[in-house]
Amino acid sequence: MKEAVWNAPEPTGLHARTAGLLMKIVMGYKARVDVSANGRTADGRSLLGLMGLGASAGTPLTIRAEGPEEEQVLSAIGAFLTGSPLS
Repeated sequence: MKEAVWNAPEPTGLHARTAGLLMKIVMGYKARVDVSANGRTADGRSLLGLMGLGASAGTPLTIRAEGPEEEQVLSAIGAFLTGSPLS
């Protein structure tokens, strides 16, 4: 299992559009991904779960990936959340 922490993106945090884009990234990989914030944890493949975290801009998001492609999915999520291009 791999884990990383990033802040929810500015300016709106993990709202519907951002949560949907994050979910779309996760769906492209075989690893199980859990996202935690504000004392809650959600499956990275659940739009409602991600939105239910209540992660406003700058809220720390703990991302845990387990299984095949765990490093790749964390890299893709990190690039998305930080605005960095994928290599």
